[in-house]
Amino acid sequence: MWRNVNTSRAATFFLAFLFVLLPFLMVPSAIDPDLNPRIIAISVFCLVSIILLMKRPILLPDSFKKTGITSLALILISLISVFFSINTGEAIAEWLRIGVIYSFLLVSVLIIRNGPFNVLIPIRFISIAVLIFCGFAIVQTIPVVKDILANKKIIISSDLASTLSNKNFFSEVLVLLIPAIFYSILNDKKQFRILHITAFILAFFFLILLSSLACWVAMIVSVVIVGVVFLLNRSSDTLVLKKSTVIILTITSIALIAIGKIVFEKVPVAKNLLFKVEMISKYISEPDLLDKNAMSNNNSVFDRILMIRNSVKMISDHPITGVGMNNWKLLYPAYGVNGTEIINSGGMNFEHPHNDYLLIFAEQGIFGILIYIFFFFFVFNVWRMNWKSTTPSDRAILLVILFVISSFLIMSLFSYPRSRIYSPVLLMFFISWLFVKRDSSNSVVNEHSPNEIENSNYVNTKTFVLKRVYSLTVILICLFATIVTAIRLDSEISAKKMIKAKFQNNFARVIRESEKINLYFYPLEYASTSIEWYKGMALFYSGKIPAALTLYQKAILKTPYHLRTLNDLATAYEQTGQPDSAISFYKRALAISPNLFDSRLNLSATYFNQNKIDSAYDVLNFIEYKKLNIGPNENYVKFMSVILAAKINDSLASSKDSVMISGMNQFVKDIERTKKYIRTYKGRTIWPDVFTDIK
Repeated sequence: MWRNVNTSRAATFFLAFLFVLLPFLMVPSAIDPDLNPRIIAISVFCLVSIILLMKRPILLPDSFKKTGITSLALILISLISVFFSINTGEAIAEWLRIGVIYSFLLVSVLIIRNGPFNVLIPIRFISIAVLIFCGFAIVQTIPVVKDILANKKIIISSDLASTLSNKNFFSEVLVLLIPAIFYSILNDKKQFRILHITAFILAFFFLILLSSLACWVAMIVSVVIVGVVFLLNRSSDTLVLKKSTVIILTITSIALIAIGKIVFEKVPVAKNLLFKVEMISKYISEPDLLDKNAMSNNNSVFDRILMIRNSVKMISDHPITGVGMNNWKLLYPAYGVNGTEIINSGGMNFEHPHNDYLLIFAEQGIFGILIYIFFFFFVFNVWRMNWKSTTPSDRAILLVILFVISSFLIMSLFSYPRSRIYSPVLLMFFISWLFVKRDSSNSVVNEHSPNEIENSNYVNTKTFVLKRVYSLTVILICLFATIVTAIRLDSEISAKKMIKAKFQNNFARVIRESEKINLYFYPLEYASTSIEWYKGMALFYSGKIPAALTLYQKAILKTPYHLRTLNDLATAYEQTGQPDSAISFYKRALAISPNLFDSRLNLSATYFNQNKIDSAYDVLNFIEYKKLNIGPNENYVKFMSVILAAKINDSLASSKDSVMISGMNQFVKDIERTKKYIRTYKGRTIWPDVFTDIK
């Protein structure tokens, strides 16, 4: 049946899925509304496609051999790293996401090779995708419409993220799609140019508005790279720009630059971008400021530079095996996080070091990063061979591919496009264009047609075996990924309800929703807090402290350096009459973040209850309020007053000065009424900003 299907229809469906359906695919009831649904969709698509394509006599091109083998090696090394993970559930989920991305590469290559394929057709779908993304973003700028859609749970994000959860993800996608649109403006039929020009203008405008530093650096550097390649290899037959097109693009660029100037002067996010540039230059020129500002810092630039430094330390400790897939976030706090934006409240939201290369090296070790580099080395080698064998008039599309790959790799230095799903899938789609031949009309043609292969003795053993091995790998990965990701999505929906119930102090519902979550495949919520911590917290505040202690003990095994868990585990130990264990875990939390306020108060109270007054005073006196910028604090004042009163009592007991004794006794009486406070203090729970939208 598949053999009789019109290949252009199959390709059209493929493009419609990638560029039209995926942008709409979201589950608003999930914490991350687009990641897991799109992983499931791509997994199912790859699974169905590879099963159908295996019946077709289509061989992988010889040029794909090294790239394909390297892709399999990447999947294998990622699987091996799972066994070095603290949390295997998180590691397996990440391995499957990586596997799905490289599976898509094979499927894309096979679909494109299934018949003639004009490169202008997918770019038309690309322009449609840009219009969809920008359309959603425009809606997000209209307050009334935004409120209506929010009430109907159609749009989740509060910023200009379109349907991509985060404005930086939106920017990255636009950067990857813009060069193809530009190509179509120059080469497509007149009836489609309005579509492409509109998409180009909107994409460029939102890139200015979003002000992503990583994206702009990537675009500028990629333009330079493409420009150098173009100038070094130009000939009389090279792409010629039409005068009308040049005029249109020039006017558009001038207008957008003018708009950009206004935006940079008026829009807060743009001002923030300029501030980041200034801070980066300061920390680079004066590295010692990183330690000097560890207590007074309150900006994301500091956080990112600290992440880079600590990631290097992590790599030096685990250079061969790495720490395991998706486990960087669990081990990172062990390297010290004092001064990080939300750390002094105990909030934890360390997902990545904002550098994909450091993340790969830290999680998969030296072999993981080397294989990743080799993958792109082979890709660029194929690109070079295409450049040599392609006529000058057809090289423009190769410049587009070069721009996309370069932009992705450069953005990976400052961001984490590899850690999502849509951007890496787009990258694989453009890479797949390198493994087909083009005729003079920019149409993709097979090196050997299906009929030629079927009706002749043509057999390429190596590529045949690679196709079979790769296809079976894709089937297993995509089948497993579909099941596991569906479990994670269902668990994530329950987790969002659980977190909301926590904010409402509905502890019974917290327990109820936590029991619906698969603790193996979804052990942590978005901010890297164990699900078992939530249940333990609910039991603690329900008065079931021994049961809470048991769950806290399980939670700390999955997140051994999580500050909130360490603090609350210590508190549970103290409440169950185990002060020595409590002190040990309070100290573990403070070793990670010396200015974790709740743990200092709790540790001081524990010492006080043991009548270790000097120790209680020393613990609390460490805090430097001016540097922390937290101002007068009621808890601190009460605690310190009681401790000072106790120290005065000790002094009075050994003093013989009657006048001093009389005066100080009155002070002690005034402070005595607060003494009970320190003995009953149990701390409080503070939450990171990531959950403010679901309170």
